[in-house]
Amino acid sequence: MKRSSKSTLYECIQRRRTSMLHMEERKSSVLLVEKRFSMAYDKKIYEAELPHRAVAVYLYLKDRANKEGTCYPAIGTIAKELHLSVSTVKRAISDLEENGFICKKQRWRDNGGRSSLLFEIIR
Repeated sequence: MKRSSKSTLYECIQRRRTSMLHMEERKSSVLLVEKRFSMAYDKKIYEAELPHRAVAVYLYLKDRANKEGTCYPAIGTIAKELHLSVSTVKRAISDLEENGFICKKQRWRDNGGRSSLLFEIIR
């Protein structure tokens, strides 16, 4: 008995949908595992009993750091994206430096002016 082209097309579409659903399930499983690994890795920041502002800034910097663990966002940018004041971000950076989580270095422009700070994630 020969199948109609309509039913064959329908079966093909169904197989494709099923395949895509399985692919989405695998992606979500991988993301869940990555998230759990990330939380376990960042456990030390929570154990340090730092203020919540310092934890938020640390996670922000860590998220934006390159493979070498450095990044250089402006303090105003950090404040704007985290919905914190500039002075709160400065206090958080100070807390993180005192507790050995980051190291900050001033960067300079060619004309001698200041540029954004370079942040290095230590732990």
